[in-house]
Amino acid sequence: MVLNDYCPPLADQQAVSQSERTETESITHTVVRALASAKNVPVTEIEPLHKHVDTEALNSLYDDVTHSTSNVKTRFTFQNYCVVIPHGGHVYIYKRRDRA
Repeated sequence: MVLNDYCPPLADQQAVSQSERTETESITHTVVRALASAKNVPVTEIEPLHKHVDTEALNSLYDDVTHSTSNVKTRFTFQNYCVVIPHGGHVYIYKRRDRA
């Protein structure tokens, strides 16, 4: 998956939101829940995710991934946030920084 905007390494930043995927939801739904939490709005107020990332590809990447054995890592931007999915069941949301 190609980064669609500037999303720098975030090792020195604290996540503003994080969510763990439940057994019954897609990873894209987990991302939407985490973004809603970060923005402090209902999930229905989040702009459609497919405008920022290929949601079918994202779901496909994580559909068969188990929480403990995944080597998949995805990072993309959504408005003023950087979405990081380091393994199958967790989603972390960070505030984006301006380019240096």
